[in-house]
Order: sequence, then structure tokens, then C-alpha cells
Amino acid sequence: MDRLKLSAEVFAKELAPYMAFKNFSSMRGTFIDHFEVYDNQTFLLRKDCLYLCLDSELPPCEHIQGGTTFVCANAKTACKNTECNRCNIIALKDLGPAAAINAVAAIFNRYQEYGLAIELAAGRGDEGLQTIMDIGEKMIGAPLCLFDINYNVIACSDHKELFRNPLWETIIEDNKPARCEIIDACIRGISPDNPTPANSAMKATAVSGYNLLARSLLRRGHAVASLWAISTEKGFFFPPASLHMLAWICRCLDEWVEGTQQLITGRGSIMERFLLDIADGSLYDDMTIGIAANYVGFEIKSDAEYQLCVFKPIDKIGAIETDIQLMQTIEKRFPKAICAVTDMGVLVLFTLEANGIDLEPKEKEVLQSLCSQLSYTAVLSTSYFNLTDTPKIVQQIADCLSFLALGTGRGKLHHHCNHLVQQSMRFVLANQPPETLIHPMIRKLQKYDEENGVNYLETFKVYLNNRCNAAETSEQLYMHRNTLLHRIKRIEELLGHTLEDWTLRRVLLFSIDYLYLEEKRDI
Repeated sequence: MDRLKLSAEVFAKELAPYMAFKNFSSMRGTFIDHFEVYDNQTFLLRKDCLYLCLDSELPPCEHIQGGTTFVCANAKTACKNTECNRCNIIALKDLGPAAAINAVAAIFNRYQEYGLAIELAAGRGDEGLQTIMDIGEKMIGAPLCLFDINYNVIACSDHKELFRNPLWETIIEDNKPARCEIIDACIRGISPDNPTPANSAMKATAVSGYNLLARSLLRRGHAVASLWAISTEKGFFFPPASLHMLAWICRCLDEWVEGTQQLITGRGSIMERFLLDIADGSLYDDMTIGIAANYVGFEIKSDAEYQLCVFKPIDKIGAIETDIQLMQTIEKRFPKAICAVTDMGVLVLFTLEANGIDLEPKEKEVLQSLCSQLSYTAVLSTSYFNLTDTPKIVQQIADCLSFLALGTGRGKLHHHCNHLVQQSMRFVLANQPPETLIHPMIRKLQKYDEENGVNYLETFKVYLNNRCNAAETSEQLYMHRNTLLHRIKRIEELLGHTLEDWTLRRVLLFSIDYLYLEEKRDI
């Protein structure tokens, strides 16, 4: 990890209570690594060193490298060089030589401790990240917040209420959109359309008394997160020293990001944020959705229906590149679709044409092809009318994906309606004692299998699934038809009931399915 390097601005900020005046060079100096006490015998001056002048006069301007920094304990000594435009001069008052040395040494020690604390914190996961944020606030004197690319708060030093989802907050509450303006202004500077290199300068802006600074954190070439600092003092702008401190903290966070999967990849567009806030219920009624849709340019039609699809990567390794590739391909093939990345995977909202109730077969073939090529398992919802129902649809798909991951449906496109019965049964099973859902006849058959080492239950299940068709059942089980009929007759004797009643057959089949689900077997 890079060492924390100080600048003349940092010392001016820290020594402000004792400062008589300052005179900074118009030439950009290098950062400062250490300090020395200056005397008249010092001839070779280095720009990465701060020189503490106690009583000696400073050398002539022409002998000073541009950007060299002096801290003068005696303001009268410093006055002789105030016309020099080659050096940075910080003149102190009310401090003796010993006190001046202690003050400068304390600044170096404090920031060295900050650097060591951040180095130690970088390997401690979430706790370490929070430590970095807290240290950052102390260093630049303003609350810090780390957002992912879609403005979700990952960590915050303090005052978390300042950093609530900023994009729609002021729209929904009908306040002056100061925070919206400033977020948008900064995001435009670091968006993937205008990417910020990892070693680039900070972006800074100010609107309506807010100050905000941001620097893209990049992972494999894609923007992953940004670090924000906000000061609510009207008219205040962060000095270059604070910008440098924030840039250094960002480099620390860059290293932290490399070792975590917590931050979600995305492209930082307001259209993605719009979809994410519909999906999690932040835009909770027709009015707020309508206002936000108008803000981002999304057309809502009264006769339109919607379909939601979630693509879950089979292998998270390399998912960053494939997520972006998947979204770009879908948006090219389906111009009206909106895509965003969630913790489940890629979320896609399709707007169907008038009177449309499902994607066309050729469109589904495109999605299936993407699942096969890019290794995703996808679930496509049934169409629905109101965008306010999107959070419920997301939950439906999440539940469906949870049991598809256990089965053989990986790498395929699934329609949710084909799994609705199984999902409903799982929901019932999760909320009821399992033994109460199984018919006594099935429990009797299960007990007989266990005591006699046979598998009548499986035979019975296949027979019921085939609508009691002996020919199809015997073929599926590779069993002679007479053997099957003999076994079915024996099952009827054990159950004490014939299978002529269709309602009973349906109830018994449901019971077997509940039993298989409870035992985590395919139904």
C-alpha cells in the first residue's frame, strides 16, 4: 500500500490555530515525506522535505526549488521572503522554537498513525472498511460515504442520514433537488461513457452548499464504486490538501475492493437506478414511479404489460465481464429493455407491446442462447400490469432460483409459470409441519417400504403421474406390465382403497410430492 504523503496545504490546515499568514508558490510542489530544521549551512534543498526555520533567514529566492515548503517559527523572518513565488511559506505566531518542532513532528506522527491504521484495517473485511471511513472523516474533516456504482451505501463514517439514496429522495419529498443535481454532476464525470483512469485526479463540484468529491474505483476495467465526501457548510470548498487526502484513501479502498465481492458491478446510469428502486420498493406507488420515470425518460403506457427476467451466473468467477456483456447484448436486441445488476444477478425489465402477454418464441430463443453461451440460469416471470408489483415478482423469481440451483435446470431459461406449483408447495411446506401435509395412506405406504426393503412408493408416484396408464408406467420403470399390475394391486390392498376415485388420486400425488420436497428430492 502507498505511503501517505503530506502537502503544504495539509500543514497549513493543521497549523491554522498558530498561523500568522501563509504565502504559497504558484508552482506545484511535490508531496512531503519528512522534515528537517533549516539553518544557513543547508544548501541542497529537497522539495519532498519540509524545512522548519527557527531563527535563520531563508535563502534567496533564486536558490530555492519551486514548491519547496518552509515553516517559520518567527513571522518576521518569513516576511522577508513573502514576495518569493517559488516556495511555500507558513509563518507561525506565539510559538517558540521547541513548540514549533513539536507541532510539526506531531502532524507527521498523527498522519503516520492514520496510514498504519488504514494498512492494518485493509485486511479486516467490513470492520476494516468502517475503520477506513472513520479515519477518512478525521483526515479531511467531513463525513465520508462509500457507494456502489448504483448509489447504494456500502459504508459510512457518520451522519448516515446525509447519504440516503440520493437520486429520488428529493423528487419524492418535493424538495429542492440539490443533492440530485450534485450526484448527477459528479456521476457524469466518472460514468463509463467518460471513464476515470485509476490514477486520475479527483472530480469535485459544489451545488447549493453541498460539496462532493468522487473517484471511480475500478475492478477489471469496470467502475465498481465511488467515494463521496459531503460538507454542509454553504460556500465551503475543499482545499487541494483534502482532495489529496481523499485520493489517498481511495487508493486504500481500491486495494480493499480487489479482495471483496461485496460491491456490485454496474454502469452507474440513472435508468439502472430507476429499475433497482422499483425492484426493491423504494418507488412505492404509481405517482412516485411516474415522476421518476419522467425524470429518466422511461415511457409508461396505460395498456402495457411487463415481464421481469433474472439471469443468475453459474460461476461468479469472471461474472463482472459477462454481466456487462449480457446487458449490452440484451439492450441491443431489446431496445425497450432496462438492465441492472443486483446481488442475485442481472435484472431485466421488458415492456411488452400493446395486447402482449408474453415474449415471442424467437425472443425467448435469444435469451436461452445467452444463458447457454454465457453460463447463466434465468427465470422469466409471467407478465404483470403494475410496476408497483415488481418487488413481489422479484421475490417470486428469487424463490424459484433457489430450488433451480439444486436441480438440473442450470444454464437454461425457465418460465416461472412452469414452476409455480412446486414453488407454492415449497412455500406451504416452509410454513406448516410437514407430517400434516402427508396423507395417512402415503405414510402407511412409506412405513411398509422401510420395514420390507421395497420401493412401492416410487412405483406408485410414477403410476399416478402417468394418469394410471399401465403401459406408459411399465415402459418408464423398465418393468413388465403384469409385474406392475400385480404391484399396484398390492398397493391398493395396503392402502385399503381402490384408485378409481380421481380426487383421491390427486390428493395422494400431492402428498407424495410434499414428502419428496421435505426429503429434498426432485418431484
